[in-house]
Amino acid sequence: MDFAIVVASFALTHLAARRLGSSGPGTWAVLCALAVASWRLEVTGASWQELGLRLPDNAWHTLAWVAAFYVMGVLTSLLVINPLAKAAGWPPLNLSRFAKLPGNTPLFIGGLLLVWVQAAVGEELVFRGFLLTRVELLLGAGSGAAALAVAGQALVFGVAHWYLGPRGVTNAVLLGLILGATYIADGRDLVPLILAHGLADSVSLVAIYARIVRVPQ
Repeated sequence: MDFAIVVASFALTHLAARRLGSSGPGTWAVLCALAVASWRLEVTGASWQELGLRLPDNAWHTLAWVAAFYVMGVLTSLLVINPLAKAAGWPPLNLSRFAKLPGNTPLFIGGLLLVWVQAAVGEELVFRGFLLTRVELLLGAGSGAAALAVAGQALVFGVAHWYLGPRGVTNAVLLGLILGATYIADGRDLVPLILAHGLADSVSLVAIYARIVRVPQ
């Protein structure tokens, strides 16, 4: 039930923001889903700390996981996404929403803030911390339940990135699988995922701002 409530809040907020012509509907959707997830945790007597939002015991261990995820993300793009996109004839990522970003310093600073608040913190809490664990509670203990939970949240994570086109959705699904598996393998610690997610999105933002990656004007 909690899984459905949070997913519905995300989808309905996204649709409402688009209908109202609001900029950044995904941001509003993530923030709403985060608020609803926090409410559901409070109702059930749980907390974000229990789901992994806590200071790491070992900084080097955390940094190692961050580096490992970043490398896995790059390799996934080079060895899986690019060949698959070429074979399927997919168009490039739809980056039209970033058309005003190149060379725009105020927009870049605001974008970095959103990257860390909405994407890094918000998405990791909602998708890995909340949705993954809610599916596990529904299915019960065991490796099979964990695998289905990882797959389930990755699929929802992919659909949430539909605005990037088929290449972006597929990339988000695969990264969701990696992040979800990392969450379980690393003792359910959200901090490395937050840092890795923020780093990856920040690098992408820098590349667009510095015109390393071209976007349609």
